[in-house]
Amino acid sequence: MLNFDYIFVCGDIHGELDVIPNFFKANDLKNCAIIVAGDFGVGFDDVIKEDRRMNHFNNRLKKYNSIVFVVRGNHDDPNYFNGELDINKEHVKFVNDYDVLDINGWNILCVGGATSIDRTNRKRYILGKGRDWWKDEIFVYDENKANNLKDIDFVVTHTAPHFAYPYVKIGLDYWINRDIHLFGDLEKERSEVTKLYEHLIINGNKILRWYYGHFHMSKTFPYDNTIFTCLDINEMKELFPLNNKNYD
Repeated sequence: MLNFDYIFVCGDIHGELDVIPNFFKANDLKNCAIIVAGDFGVGFDDVIKEDRRMNHFNNRLKKYNSIVFVVRGNHDDPNYFNGELDINKEHVKFVNDYDVLDINGWNILCVGGATSIDRTNRKRYILGKGRDWWKDEIFVYDENKANNLKDIDFVVTHTAPHFAYPYVKIGLDYWINRDIHLFGDLEKERSEVTKLYEHLIINGNKILRWYYGHFHMSKTFPYDNTIFTCLDINEMKELFPLNNKNYD
């Protein structure tokens, strides 16, 4: 079990790594865990450059005695999360899908992935090369892994169940008109995350809170006995508000 004075979940940062150490400095924080809910922005450069960038980021985090746990987004190369490529550092950890973090005695399930609505605009999608889109970017519901999930307190995903905000597909008409498979893929994605939620509940998990990014909006709402939070770009929320301080 890891222990920290503060635990935060962060929305998409899209490669803006300075957001996190700047947040620590602005709020005079140390000994923190931050879980980035996808779209960290890793994989757009080659592995040598990414490793160099993580070394620099790691050194900045070391000053604050803090660790960043990264959940896979659709704008992240999955190979950094499945063991194919390893640039993990002492203070930067890339989390495999369905890993459970044990932090301060809480069990935090992390499952990444989502569908890029702009995938047809990305060179790799069209040309089959480049570093801006990955065919295995999607969320994958793994029933076998879900069967083993017990005593989960919190969940962090990149995308969200079908009942979660946003409830309508805002601004998608342009992309759907360019991509005949997009609407069906997005429907399947939300359905697959819903299956995970339902499986967790059926298995007796009492989930306190569920955090996700991806939609670039900010919203907190209840569903059954769980509080769901959609995180905007660079938005930070305490995993469980133990310190009664507003960081917005």
